[in-house]
Amino acid sequence: MPPSLLELSGIHKRFGSVQALRGADFVLGGGEVQALLGENGAGKTTLMHIAYGLVRADAGSIRIRGEGRSIDSPRQARSLGLGMVHQHFTAIPALTVAENIALGAGWTGRPRELSRRAGVLTERLELPLDPDQLAGRLSVALKQRLEIVKALAGNAQILLLDEPTAVLAPAEAEELLGVIRNFALSGGSAVLITHKLEEALRVADRVTVLRQGGVTHTGPVAEQTTETLARAMIGPGMDLPVL
Repeated sequence: MPPSLLELSGIHKRFGSVQALRGADFVLGGGEVQALLGENGAGKTTLMHIAYGLVRADAGSIRIRGEGRSIDSPRQARSLGLGMVHQHFTAIPALTVAENIALGAGWTGRPRELSRRAGVLTERLELPLDPDQLAGRLSVALKQRLEIVKALAGNAQILLLDEPTAVLAPAEAEELLGVIRNFALSGGSAVLITHKLEEALRVADRVTVLRQGGVTHTGPVAEQTTETLARAMIGPGMDLPVL
């Protein structure tokens, strides 16, 4: 495994009476795509929200490039090279593509300059968008593309993606997975939260499985099948879902 960029160790988190995470460990290496799997309520999103500063852990530690960090806000996370694509679209519909990108990246300037910068960025990332189009008028696929551009606008090296293909058609999902792979090939690292086991096997280098807030498996995807991953997700003695 390549040297780690992101390490979460012994992460515990409780929400009221619900123990969301129970000493969870997660390690993301440089230049890799890692799938994060688990049933609903397993703790996947909570773990990544802790990494991104949206949620504070009750216990545990975070290391970025080997250095211990206390990440208290998304702004701090972005300053450390993290970007996040949330499960639900966060762009403001009444603002243009360029204005949404500028808001996320902290750009300032006149509208024409923001539009130019946004156009240059989307072309460089090979995720073309009309910078002057209102976000609310974009198709679902283009809205998801905008979310990724927003996450990368701050020069993120670590990209956290929460169910990014959930609302996409198959062809659109394939295009997005190609973007994620290219990001890793260019030197970035990505965490892909997904329920789609075949998707995880196809695009990821490694996989971590959570069940009831704890890690049940982590390792290369080459050693896994949909059946072994499903078993890690639901536990022994349970009937496997029809895949």
